[in-house]
Amino acid sequence: MRITTLFGNTLREAPAEARSAAHRLLVRGAFVRAIAPGQFACLPAGERSRARLAAFLTRRLPQAQPIGLPPGQHAPDSLLQAEIHTYRNLPLSLYTVHESAHPPRGLLRARHHRALHAWLINLDTQAAPFKSLLADLWHTCGLEVVDVEDTRDGRAWLFIHPQGEDRLRRCPACGYAATRRAARRAKTAAPAAAPAPLEAVHTPGTKTIADLAAFLGIPEAQTAKAVFLQGYTPEGTPRLVFAVLRGDMDLNVDKLARLSGLHDLQPADEAAIRA
Repeated sequence: MRITTLFGNTLREAPAEARSAAHRLLVRGAFVRAIAPGQFACLPAGERSRARLAAFLTRRLPQAQPIGLPPGQHAPDSLLQAEIHTYRNLPLSLYTVHESAHPPRGLLRARHHRALHAWLINLDTQAAPFKSLLADLWHTCGLEVVDVEDTRDGRAWLFIHPQGEDRLRRCPACGYAATRRAARRAKTAAPAAAPAPLEAVHTPGTKTIADLAAFLGIPEAQTAKAVFLQGYTPEGTPRLVFAVLRGDMDLNVDKLARLSGLHDLQPADEAAIRA
C-alpha cells in the first residue's frame, strides 16, 4: 500500500498540547490523533506499528501462552489458583494484551492505553534464564532499563524518562532500587521515653501531625496518625479500613491494598466513617 493512500494527513505543525518531541512527530506523521482530552486514536500507520511491536514482543517470549482477562482484571491470580495443582505444572509463562483505564497524563499515559503483561510462574531455577531473556529483549529494542524490586515479590524493568508516570527509589550506596509502591526503608527508632499518664488533651487548631507535635512540644515520632480509607473486595463489596501509623511515617496505600486484599483504596468520606 502506498503511503499516499493511507487514511490520515500529515501536518506541518503539531498542536500545542503535544509537548514531547515523540508526541509531536507521531501527530505530524499521521500516526495518532487526539480525539478527546486524554484519549487518542491510532491512524493506520500507528495501528500497524503497534501491531508489529506486539508481535515482536510476543516472539521474544517463545514459551509464553496467551490468555484473555476481563476488563479491570490485571493479574491472573484466580486462574492460577484454579488451574495449578502441582509443581509439575511449573514453570509456566503467560501473557495478555489488554487496555487499561486511568486518569489521563498525556500520550504516554492516555486515559485508555494498551499494554502487554507477562508472568513467569516458576521454580527458583528458572528465574535466571528469564531475566537473561528480558535483558536481551531490552538490548534489542535499544532501551536502557533498570531492574528494580516491585510489589508481590516481583521485579520491574523501568525505562528512565523525564515524562514518566512513576518515581524510582534507589540508593547509590548499596544499589537497592525499587518502585515507589514497593520501596522499603529502615525505620528509625523513636526516642525512648517512659509512658506519660493517660489524660485527655485539648488541641485547638492542630490540623496536621506537625501542628500537633509543635503544640505538645514532642517529636512527630511520638505521635500516631489515624487514616480512614475505603476500598472494595474482589466481589465488589465496599470495606472501610482504619490504619494507624507512627506520626512521622507515611502510609503506603499499595502495600495496604496488598495486605488487605482490597482494591481502589481511596480516602473515606465522613458518611462512610460514621456508618
